[in-house]
Amino acid sequence: MNIESIELASIYREIRSCYPKGCSPPPLPERDEEPYVKFRKSYKQVIKKVPQTNGVYLWYAVRPNNQVEYIYVGESHSNKSGLRGRLDDEFRRTYHGFWATVFASDKYLEEAITVFGDRTRYNPKKSYETDIRNDYERHGATHVVFCHDVTAQLNVVAVQNDLIQLFDNPRGNIKDVRTKPLPESQLSAEAKVIYKSFCQAVQSSQPCSI
Repeated sequence: MNIESIELASIYREIRSCYPKGCSPPPLPERDEEPYVKFRKSYKQVIKKVPQTNGVYLWYAVRPNNQVEYIYVGESHSNKSGLRGRLDDEFRRTYHGFWATVFASDKYLEEAITVFGDRTRYNPKKSYETDIRNDYERHGATHVVFCHDVTAQLNVVAVQNDLIQLFDNPRGNIKDVRTKPLPESQLSAEAKVIYKSFCQAVQSSQPCSI
């Protein structure tokens, strides 16, 4: 198993560069507008180093005062492009959270619900409000650390669930929290190793100014 991480600061800077300095929070851009296009190009550049293999990952934040927050634990088992494909999908779905982080405004959550719930424009087959709210919980992240090249026999879904418990139920995993936590002795050895490696990666990360 290999552990690597990516920093998200360049993505935030790219979003900020699209608007006048000191401006009020702008509307959430449409996906064919320049700010979103630049955001997409920026995050795709960042995730180039993420392999297309199976694994697990952790969104987290390191603040300027070195305070750390664990935000979301995920896994890639159902994505044919592995970790890179899963993160690509998450960046695309959580862009309202990136704008909220840059402009320090929660208005983007309601804007996303309004825009993507508009049946005259997107004709959604169901309400995506719950999904949009869950995705929004990744806002404020500054880094993503990931574990890749795991063995084919490793059940990454089970490892994800163990990691969620080990990281004390991050806010982005609220719907994944076990109703009855397992005794530590029942958590997998693989999850414990990854947890320790993720914590070491977090501790070595530099604070990120947004």
